[in-house]
Amino acid sequence: MLGAYIKRFEEIKRIAIELKEKYPEIFDIVLYGSTVRGKEYPRDLDILIIYLGIKKGDEKYYSIPFQLRNRLMDLGYQREELDIKGINISELFDPNFFASLGVLAEGYSLLKEHFLHELLNGESYAMFVYKLPKEWSHNTLNKFLHALKGRDGRSGIIGELKGSYVSRGVVLIPVWNTEKFKKFLELWKVDYEYFLLLKTIRFV
Repeated sequence: MLGAYIKRFEEIKRIAIELKEKYPEIFDIVLYGSTVRGKEYPRDLDILIIYLGIKKGDEKYYSIPFQLRNRLMDLGYQREELDIKGINISELFDPNFFASLGVLAEGYSLLKEHFLHELLNGESYAMFVYKLPKEWSHNTLNKFLHALKGRDGRSGIIGELKGSYVSRGVVLIPVWNTEKFKKFLELWKVDYEYFLLLKTIRFV
C-alpha cells in the first residue's frame, strides 16, 4: 500500500536499517509528508532521523542526514527531491518544532515498518470539513452524495478509502488516504480544509 508509488521503497528501507546498524544512537528513521498521505507519484521524499544521545551541534547530527541523502541519490533521487533532517528525540516535544504533530500522526517508521500511530496503539485520521457550492442543482448534489457515500450510505469514495461519514460536511479518512480524498473533492470543485487527528484505540 505505502510503497506503491515510492520509488525503490524496499531499498530505502534497507538503507535505513544499515544506517541504524552503523549508528546505534539512531532511535528511528521516519518517512512523512505527502508520500505517506497517499499522493500518487510524489515529487519529494521527507525523512526525519530521530536521535538518542546525539544533540544539535554534534558532528553526527548533521553528517548522518548527509550520508542518507547521498545513499538515496545513488538510488536515482535528485537532491531537490530529498528533504532529510535529523533531530534529537527531545525536539519532537519542542513547541518551536512545528512538524511534531504531523510526524506523530502520519509518520511511517522505516525501521519498524509501521506507522507511528500504530506503534502508539492509536489510529490517525484526516478530518475533512467541506462546504458544498450553493449554486449546485439538486441533481448535481445527488450525484456528489452518491459518489461520496453510495446509495447505501457506506460505499462510494468513503467506503473505498475506508473512511467514515461523521455528519453533513464532515468526513474522517485514514491518514494514508488523505491525498486521494483531497483529489476527489478538488475534482468536484468543493472547498475544504482538513485537520490531522490522533485517536486512541478503545480497550474493553
